Amino acid sequence: ELISFLEIHKWFWNQERQVAYCIGLLNAVPKAVHGAEDLIRSCQLSDLNLNLLLYVHKELAGELVADHSSEVRPNQVYRDWLQRKGVVLGLTKDLLSEYDGHEHPMLARLKCDTE
Repeated sequence: ELISFLEIHKWFWNQERQVAYCIGLLNAVPKAVHGAEDLIRSCQLSDLNLNLLLYVHKELAGELVADHSSEVRPNQVYRDWLQRKGVVLGLTKDLLSEYDGHEHPMLARLKCDTE
């Protein structure tokens, strides 16, 4: 229960930060939007960022191994992928810093996926 203006302010900015985080991930990997909608509907809000991050990592890795033989400039496809990977990596580091010193079962999966 929110009982003070300060608590409301803190809650609002925490929610805004979570939305901005999700949008940042989905802007980097637009192919993940459809699956992200399902995640948002089905997972607990407390685990949304980790679930979304794992899903985006999987989708981004899938893009790299996809067939790009029909592409006119495959080097440009790879350059674009690397740029988007950099964005996801930065957002991953941001999220991991929030869990510094805390164990979460999905963190182990994320660390295995990123290695």
